[in-house]
Amino acid sequence: MPEEDDIGSNGLKPDETFAGKTKDFRSTKRKIKDFQKQRRLDAAEKFKKEALEKHGEYINAIIGTGSVTRDEFSSESDLDITVFIDDTREDVDKKKKKEIEKDLKEIAEGCGETKSGNHILHVQPPWTITEYWDMMRRGSPVAHSWTQDAKAIYDDGFFGPIQRLYKMGKLPATRKSAEKRMSKVPKRLNRAQRMKVLIVAKDIYHAMVNSLQAVIVYMGEEVPAPKQLAKVAREELVSRDLLDEKYVEQYEEVYSLYKDVEHNDVDGLSGEEVDDYIEMGKEFVDEMQKLMKKVELNRKARKIQSNYESMVKTSVAALKGLGELPEDPKDLPQAFKEVLIERELVDERYEKTFGKVLEMKKKLNEKEIEDVSEHAINVAKDFVNSFMRDVHQLMDERGIEPGDVEGEMKPKETPSAEEIREGEEDEKAKCEECGKEFDSERGLKIHKSQVHE
Repeated sequence: MPEEDDIGSNGLKPDETFAGKTKDFRSTKRKIKDFQKQRRLDAAEKFKKEALEKHGEYINAIIGTGSVTRDEFSSESDLDITVFIDDTREDVDKKKKKEIEKDLKEIAEGCGETKSGNHILHVQPPWTITEYWDMMRRGSPVAHSWTQDAKAIYDDGFFGPIQRLYKMGKLPATRKSAEKRMSKVPKRLNRAQRMKVLIVAKDIYHAMVNSLQAVIVYMGEEVPAPKQLAKVAREELVSRDLLDEKYVEQYEEVYSLYKDVEHNDVDGLSGEEVDDYIEMGKEFVDEMQKLMKKVELNRKARKIQSNYESMVKTSVAALKGLGELPEDPKDLPQAFKEVLIERELVDERYEKTFGKVLEMKKKLNEKEIEDVSEHAINVAKDFVNSFMRDVHQLMDERGIEPGDVEGEMKPKETPSAEEIREGEEDEKAKCEECGKEFDSERGLKIHKSQVHE
């Protein structure tokens, strides 16, 4: 009798626990099943050898199918055998097929029996290779089942490629093909979701990048890389009170989103989030367009002021050097005309340039430069530069040293357009024939020569 301490609460010795007994039972059952399966495979090998000896020239493949190949068999299960014969040979007709079928059945009957006396192998009527291909083409469930579960016992190269194509999902109308197609669906939906996010992020990102770069470049700076845009925007725009800081932060947020999407760190965006980003992009671009207009006006203003100062200072220097500078700024245009133009010291076209420069300066003072084109400003600048060169040449010819008039070339205060234009109403000229008014008699003369003569 075992000692009391050696007996567990279940009434068994330690080596007789249910867990141990169950493990031993499963191991024994597996061994029996492996033995039974091997017995059927050995029978199949015997069948293959004898079948090939008798009809090998006609046989392309021998496959095993059914519960045994799926490892779902019992002790009384037989192994289903299917033989494929080559009906592309001219001598394979119905008679020959029947002959082969009869011989294969006899060979199978001699390969062994189960305990109950049933044949261990069950041979299906042989299939021709064209029948099999046609069944696969039409999506026959039987053919597909064979192909999916079959184990090749013999194959001359016919069955293996078909089975591989089936498992790759390359054969149409098969479940494997359908499963392969279906497996792509979630990926495509995920890709569609990701592409939606990428498109939204990419378009908003580029809209912000391009519009912000346009403003900075228009200000005369080099094109900043997207990574440097926020830094440059703060230095060139925010620090000058041209742009609110919030727009730089919006850019940084969208830049970060775009990079996250590029690196697959964002799976998707909700519809509300997409709408918010689109609205953010619209607001940002609108602000850049307003800023572009502001920068454009500032550029125009600087150029107009530069043209005006250069024209007036050079005119003052020329008249001073010639001893003809009037004391009152309002007399400068008249002195310019009488001394420089009428004495033919400079080209007469500069009279018109002087008038244009004064007109633009007046519009600048009145904050009405929107309708002044940048082209007109640039043309005026070219004429002003040409006028300055001609005046310097005139001074050289007259022996006037630049030092003699340097103080006048850069006066501390430039007369305003209003100061220069005071009293100009007396110079207005009116065409008696059509009633059109002109700023000078010369303008009226040109008009009459072109229109009324």
